[in-house]
Formats: sequence, C-alpha cells, structure tokens
Amino acid sequence: KFISWGDPNNEKCIPLFNSKNLEIETNDLGGESIIFFAPKMSSNRKRPHDEYGKIIRDSIIFEEALNNLSYNLKKKTILKLYNSVADTDELEIKILKEIVFKRNNFEIEKLKNNKELIKKSKILVHIGDGTAFLECLATKKPTICLLDNLNWIREEARKDYEELIKANLIFLNPKDLSRHINQVYNNIDKWWLDPNVMKIKKNFCEKYSNPHPKNGLSQISRLIKEIINGKYI
Repeated sequence: KFISWGDPNNEKCIPLFNSKNLEIETNDLGGESIIFFAPKMSSNRKRPHDEYGKIIRDSIIFEEALNNLSYNLKKKTILKLYNSVADTDELEIKILKEIVFKRNNFEIEKLKNNKELIKKSKILVHIGDGTAFLECLATKKPTICLLDNLNWIREEARKDYEELIKANLIFLNPKDLSRHINQVYNNIDKWWLDPNVMKIKKNFCEKYSNPHPKNGLSQISRLIKEIINGKYI
C-alpha cells in the first residue's frame, strides 16, 4: 500500500492529504511577490534519462518566461532555487550566469522551508511538475506551472492535467505563461476565483494533493494506528 496525498481511487493507495503542508497556512491570499520555483540545477544524476539535457532545456524556458514578464513585475519577482547539495554550486552558478541571468537579474532565495515565501507571494510559478507544485496547489495561493509537454504524465492522469491547461494552471509555452501573469496580476481574483478554475483545481487536488485539515497530525496518528492494527492488509 501507498499513503497518498489525495484519493486517486486506486486500491493500492490509502487516501490522506498533503502532509508536507502542515505548517503552511492555506487561506492567506495576501502578498505582492511573484515566486518562481526554479528547475533543478544539480549535476547529481538520480534518474536513467538525460538529466543534464533536461536541466539545460528547463533553464532555457525558465529564462524565457522571466524575460517576457513586464518590467514592473520583474522587480517583484523572486527566484526560489532548487535545494541542491554543496558540490553542485559550480554548475548552478554557471547556469544562472550564462542562461537564467542572460538578459535580466533577479533576487534569489534558497530557504529550505517554503512557508515564508508562500506567505509573501501573490502568485507561485513552478518550472516543472515537482512536488512543490502539488504543495502550492493545496494552498489557496494562485499557482501555475510551466511544462514543455505532458510526456511524463501517465495516461490515466493525462485528462486531469489537460483540465489544468484549460484553466491556465499549467502552460506548455513560456511566453503564454508570462502573458497570463502580466494580464492577471493586477486583478488576480478574476482568474483565480473563477468558478470553473476553482472547480478544476478542487477536482485535481482531491485526487493528488488534498489540503490538510486543522487536525492533520491527529489524522496521521489515527492512520498509523489503523495500519499497525492491520486494517489495510
């Protein structure tokens, strides 16, 4: 069995909620910053595919998305860098200098805990479909993601991701993402609180990243006891 952040209706999964968000307030809609969660810039290879090539491709579309923001919004933008280990600093510096900061410079943040960044953000932007995207979707903060395609998405989940594209929660083109931010920043509720957008987000989160309840720790404790007592065998 797997403990799931949502309820994907799979017999192998025990539904719970996004347990990484227990310390994050999910209903704070304040803030002015645009937080870009940068792609990985680490030379440590952990997967069988060409990770280095993906790092470069992701960094190129990352820079393009940043460059197409309006001048005023660039000044409000903070780059949250991937939490890499010390021996990857050289590659990270090289990518920032030669790709990401090719046409613009931005404020950088490397906090390991996203709580404070999320609190002061107005919109959260993710380059790639990592767990941070799911974590932020489970808050009430406006959240979007940039992917180059849906090739990594399992067939049974593809429809759910296509719905996110329709709601402007996922973009497949960096210029489209930047254009969306430029258009909605000053009146973000018109898009984010649109009933159809809220419905699509809610349906997706119920499957993959449910917001945590107030008694989240108690629910985790109860689940552990049920597992120990053999309920899910």
